[in-house]
This record gives sequence, C-alpha cells and structure tokens, in this order.
Amino acid sequence: MKSIFEEMGGTYTLGEDEMYYPDLELLIQQIQEQQGVNEELKSRDQMGWVGACNNIRNAAEEIVLNELIYC
Repeated sequence: MKSIFEEMGGTYTLGEDEMYYPDLELLIQQIQEQQGVNEELKSRDQMGWVGACNNIRNAAEEIVLNELIYC
C-alpha cells in the first residue's frame, strides 16, 4: 500500500544511517506554484522570497512528519 506521499509522486533517499528519507522537492515545488513564490518575486523582494521558501519547506516537512512518521 502506497502512502499519500508516494501517491503524489514522492520518492525516498537512503541515508548514511540506512534509513530512507522522503525527498521534499516535489511537495515544495507544488506549494511554491500554488502560493506564487517564483523568480519574479525573487527579483522583486529577495528577503521575502527567502522567507516564503523557508516557510514552505518547513510546512512540507511538517506534512511529511505528520503523514508518515507520527501516524
């Protein structure tokens, strides 16, 4: 049975500690597109873009932790 993460096209990478960790790039790209965090924002307001990217990455990590780890 696939997890929601895998159904959305998510993949995993084997870490040095022999544990598989989810690759968050797909989740992050989708959220950036939904929220309009793009190159135009980056050229207009770099600090705003960095803050938005950090918030999106943290949100993606939280989603993965809640869906895969804590469930």
